[in-house]
Amino acid sequence: LGWGNMVTLDMYRVANSYMTQSAVYPANEVLFDLPGVMHYLQTEVIPKGSGKLGGRKGRKMGHRYDRVQKFLVKVRNRVEEKDFPLQKFEFAPFSDFNDLFQTTDKASWTYLSKYGDLVGVQSFPPGNDTQGNPVSDPRFPWPVSYHRFSLS
Repeated sequence: LGWGNMVTLDMYRVANSYMTQSAVYPANEVLFDLPGVMHYLQTEVIPKGSGKLGGRKGRKMGHRYDRVQKFLVKVRNRVEEKDFPLQKFEFAPFSDFNDLFQTTDKASWTYLSKYGDLVGVQSFPPGNDTQGNPVSDPRFPWPVSYHRFSLS
């Protein structure tokens, strides 16, 4: 297996005081770029009923979060390009994690068992697909792509 190029970028985690005291470095969890963390805060943490549109009265998991942490992350996945032909740059496919830090994507077990820990990416570009459906979240009309990253 070869090593990919080193990529350095800022990643953000929505956290609470317990997470910042017990888990200094993120592992088996989802992080975001800056627009991605803003999307997460605006669509998952802040109650929908608090804005102009009304709707959900309580926070979805938001009661646990009281801060945003920033990490400078250096990514150098050990992967072979042929295994991830649809992925661009130096990232593996995205793998979601639950609150117990376990992957919820069964397909990811195949490449995690082969390569070990990886950094995956999921991109949300603006615009619509070929059928006219929004590619990203219409509740967060951002003019450029935003991303979330899986760190295993």
